[in-house]
Amino acid sequence: MNEKMELKNEFMFGMDIILAPPYSITEGRVVHAVAPASLGEVVGPKLKGTVVHGGDWGIRQKDGSVRTDVRVVIKTDDEAYIYLYYSGILYMQEDNQIYVRTNAIFEASGKYEWLNRVFAIGIGSNFDPKAGKLHYDFYQVF
Repeated sequence: MNEKMELKNEFMFGMDIILAPPYSITEGRVVHAVAPASLGEVVGPKLKGTVVHGGDWGIRQKDGSVRTDVRVVIKTDDEAYIYLYYSGILYMQEDNQIYVRTNAIFEASGKYEWLNRVFAIGIGSNFDPKAGKLHYDFYQVF
């Protein structure tokens, strides 16, 4: 049997986003457009900028969990644009804490082209559904 490889990770950036109030398309499909007034901030050692466009298209499952489908455009502090797509799962745990885990895929060019080869995970926290606020920390997995 092969030796198990150890997963390593490195913090890339934190991202705060503010979502507009949700609306439903069908019984299971819940949509949150990213609120245009205060879209969000991206801060970290690997990336700094603001969220300039995006949305969250979730599908509510029968068990109450939500399959997330989020796409945002980040404008970096040096005027580059990066497309970030992440999907995952969100649900309420028994201790009433929100569990949010996602996998992230980037599309970038120029100085940020290295992001195209990154596998990253996002961990959501500080979810405030009434205010539409959510914080993510993104980690590169090696």
